[in-house]
Amino acid sequence: MGSLVFRIAGGGSSTCADGSWVTGTTGSAAVGNITSNYALEFDGSNDYVDITGSAAAWRGVANFSFACWYWADSYPSSGPLTAPPTLFSVGSDDNNSRINFFFDGNTYISNLDYGFVLSMSGGAGGTAATYGSHYAWIGNLPTYPLSKPAKTGQWNHIALSYTGGASTSWEIVQVWINGIKHSSTNANGEWSNSYSGDSNISTPTYLYDSLGTTFDKSYIGRHDAGTGYFDGKIDQLATWDVSITNTDVLNLFSGSLAPSALSSSNLITYYNFAEGAGNSTTADSSGNGYTGTLTNMDTGSC
Repeated sequence: MGSLVFRIAGGGSSTCADGSWVTGTTGSAAVGNITSNYALEFDGSNDYVDITGSAAAWRGVANFSFACWYWADSYPSSGPLTAPPTLFSVGSDDNNSRINFFFDGNTYISNLDYGFVLSMSGGAGGTAATYGSHYAWIGNLPTYPLSKPAKTGQWNHIALSYTGGASTSWEIVQVWINGIKHSSTNANGEWSNSYSGDSNISTPTYLYDSLGTTFDKSYIGRHDAGTGYFDGKIDQLATWDVSITNTDVLNLFSGSLAPSALSSSNLITYYNFAEGAGNSTTADSSGNGYTGTLTNMDTGSC
């Protein structure tokens, strides 16, 4: 991984100017054991990595997964936000199809603290108006579950698995935070101790049997709409066009398996941010060649 391979809950990090390569150390820890040198730090203002070259690979995908390590310098305290801090996004120039993984404040569920949200709109052959915009989320990241809360100021591992629905079935969403699975049911991706739902679809008879066919752009650390910048560090970010399993996630979380070794033929992208100071691009280690371009970022290290 990049900065701080010692992934101990509550572990500290050196102070560094935002928007830079962060130098870390190599070692094993209670939370992960992947050897590497750097992570990227995002300033929450205008830093992001442009991976638009990978957008076309998402067209028509029926199932997908996402995983990364992140360090949040802050979470939103209120919501809904018009520009929620986003880990990863893929979208279309006409804004009819989009997927965003972001954090938002006390938004979708009353009396819950900030949470993680999967937001999707559009679909194969449809637009946001016909397919609707719908969400799945989990709240109370800093306290639920109490054993491994996703606090600010520490490395956290997050993974998500999405299985698309067909014309008469619901999609299934599952999320793991620091190795703990938050189960979904076969009912629009409900997660335990949280709620998910659709807007613009009152009685859905179909949902996303496959994703949109017009994806044109993709980013790390920014919402596809052009705002929603993430404030913190990101490392070991990977996406797949299959649904990964609980065993897969535990192997990623423990560090016993690198993302490049998991369903390698189904990897869309994998960024381990191993380049370091002086580099304005980051390699896609999936083998697909979707090089990322650091945008508005200081290419120094600390």
